[in-house]
Amino acid sequence: MSIDIPTDTLRELVRHPDDFQREVILAMYEANEITSGKACEILGLDVQAWDMLRRARRLRGAYGVEDLESDVRTLKELGRL
Repeated sequence: MSIDIPTDTLRELVRHPDDFQREVILAMYEANEITSGKACEILGLDVQAWDMLRRARRLRGAYGVEDLESDVRTLKELGRL
């Protein structure tokens, strides 16, 4: 997988490493390299915050059985199931 990042954008992301990490994770999710559950875990987001971010960015990563199972586990941990 490769990601093309304009030089000016890269300079700005290096100044803000948390933003850089978020952008890499989002790109990996969109490329189906990681699941929704893994993205939540890495970014430290709950399912609701992840869903808001995903919708705001109009991301369309694959949502498969692993994602569903991960989301169910997360919801159980949060006491919502």
